[in-house]
Amino acid sequence: MQGEVAMNTPAHPLISSAKVKKTSTLVFPKLAMGEAIVEDLIDDGTGKMELLPKTKQEDALKVKVPNWPESEVDYIIALTWDDVRLDNIPGAFHSIAQAEQANPDFKFELSVPATYWASVADGEDARFRLGYDVQPFPDDRWDLGPRRLVRIDREAPGGSDGALAKLQFPKVVEERRRILVGDFTSGLLDTEVKGYVSQQVGDQIVVTMTDGTNKVPIGPITVFSATDPTTVPLPLIDLQKLDDRKPITFTYQSTDRAGNVSLASVPHDTLELLLTDIPDLLPVPEVPGFDAGGDPPVLEADARAGVDVHVPQITSVAVGDEIVVLWGSQRDAPQRVNQIPPAPDPLMVLKLPYPLTSAETEYGPVAVAYELWRAGSLIGTSDGAANVEVDLRVPGGPDPDPETPGHDDLVPATIKGGSSGQDDKLDPEDVAAGAEVTIAWEGLSAREVLAEGDKLALWWGNQSPHPLDSVTAHEASEQLPIVRAVPAALLGAEPSGQVVMAYAVTRETETGGPENTSFSPPKLVEVLRADELPGQGGPLPSLEFTKLNGNGAIGREEAQRELPVRIAGYKGMAPGDVIVITVDGKRGLGMPEDPIPGFPVSGPSFRIEQHHIDEGEVVLALKRQYAYMVCRGHLHVSYTASNVFGSVAAAHQPTPVSVREAGQDNCPIPTQRF
Repeated sequence: MQGEVAMNTPAHPLISSAKVKKTSTLVFPKLAMGEAIVEDLIDDGTGKMELLPKTKQEDALKVKVPNWPESEVDYIIALTWDDVRLDNIPGAFHSIAQAEQANPDFKFELSVPATYWASVADGEDARFRLGYDVQPFPDDRWDLGPRRLVRIDREAPGGSDGALAKLQFPKVVEERRRILVGDFTSGLLDTEVKGYVSQQVGDQIVVTMTDGTNKVPIGPITVFSATDPTTVPLPLIDLQKLDDRKPITFTYQSTDRAGNVSLASVPHDTLELLLTDIPDLLPVPEVPGFDAGGDPPVLEADARAGVDVHVPQITSVAVGDEIVVLWGSQRDAPQRVNQIPPAPDPLMVLKLPYPLTSAETEYGPVAVAYELWRAGSLIGTSDGAANVEVDLRVPGGPDPDPETPGHDDLVPATIKGGSSGQDDKLDPEDVAAGAEVTIAWEGLSAREVLAEGDKLALWWGNQSPHPLDSVTAHEASEQLPIVRAVPAALLGAEPSGQVVMAYAVTRETETGGPENTSFSPPKLVEVLRADELPGQGGPLPSLEFTKLNGNGAIGREEAQRELPVRIAGYKGMAPGDVIVITVDGKRGLGMPEDPIPGFPVSGPSFRIEQHHIDEGEVVLALKRQYAYMVCRGHLHVSYTASNVFGSVAAAHQPTPVSVREAGQDNCPIPTQRF
């Protein structure tokens, strides 16, 4: 290729002007001398000049000039550097000898000393013009030979420290902060090196990856644009040489064509790997009893009980991995792999809760799959899904709150005692007489819950469900609340206290087909059963005075001291029962009797202890002042026995009192104070 000079350079005297072509690229006259050969120069990537590599910049630049047909002995060849002829620089000029001229393939070897570009400092990038001239000795004129541009590049790519930005990963990887097998396409993960200072075509980028112990280089990757980002594919096989679940540091350096090496880029050190021991195939899960041809659908009772999903054995699964079951579009909570059982047992048996299974669809097919997660990242999905059918159509429609055990649109039932007539509170007489339960026709949303033929059942405490008569055609036409009798035997089967009551509505999903049941929300009913009260349903023994006079009364003699009384042991007497004594009195022994101011009063109260039970009685004393308050009349002393279930009042008999002297109309005030 010919060099370039100004367009108006005079033609060589030996070349006809008619042969000079005036173009935008040829500015020197065409000479017979050939293009010099400079083996150390390389293309700089622009196609406009050549580059002296950094490794050669300390040495003289060797230039070979090929012999040409018109050469003569003693012709002088001199190199030029920026149009300065080096005809007085040793090695840069040469006189043609006889033997050299006679060999048409001979190449004259010359050199430009390195001092000619020593002025180019580090960080600079300079251009020089290299060529040669020929003096046809003994003529003293020089004929101009070809020229070329030579670039001396001592500017490293990227400039100063920190100027090379981080290697950039795909957005999904950056956000996840982990690299997964699924991020690779054909075994490669594409990253980008953004543009940098002095980026040139032909730069070579080398990425270094390290987990702190192992170091793996990637590259070199050639830069094809001086302005656009450069794609750097990271091979999966190389990343797998680094440790999983450790932060990996990614840096890169760029080397230009001249050999200038950049400083290391800003490190990217926020990503971890999840690449090793990743299962190639996750087998399809199983839903025993529901996923094979001919299996029945998942019904309401099945879903309420929890649907079992078997996750098969997975090659390369690790303790600490997590399984997420997919029920259609619903996602179960992650379940940790705590152990890996021996084959052929499934890896895990997971029970899907009702709120999950009921949220997908009432009726139709459901695909059941699962995901495998490791360290918070998805590393695989089952290769297909198990297919099941569901039929969760229930009376009342979908449950508005499937988290609760009952159907929350159903109105809780009301029970009314047959004796007391109270709602949701049964006393012993109600328990003995039976009751009635009322079930609303509509739900809380005003949607019909019941329909003709629905089967009804009452759930009472821990008893087996008690069947009630089904909904009749007449009731369906009236659409009024359903009233059903509840037998005393069922009511009395639960202990006293708060009894949980609910009802169930069962309906066929298809005529003659399987059934689904809705359960109402539970309600607490207060129940008091006579046989669990003090006395176990029988009367309590009356309190009796143990020291009376011969007339069976409390006289002045008996009232000189405290009045001893006794309560005989009663049925069901138990430690902790509370006895409360009440004292009242009436004045006058005939009829009518008059109330006495200050009465009634509460006497002593206490708890039954084991020794009372062992002795078969409770013995205590009342204040003698009670007798003087009556003076002449009757003392009425009664008591109430209470346990955790309720209270029972004992019957009492009036005890005559006569402590007034015959000659007085009142009773002396005792010296002791009340």
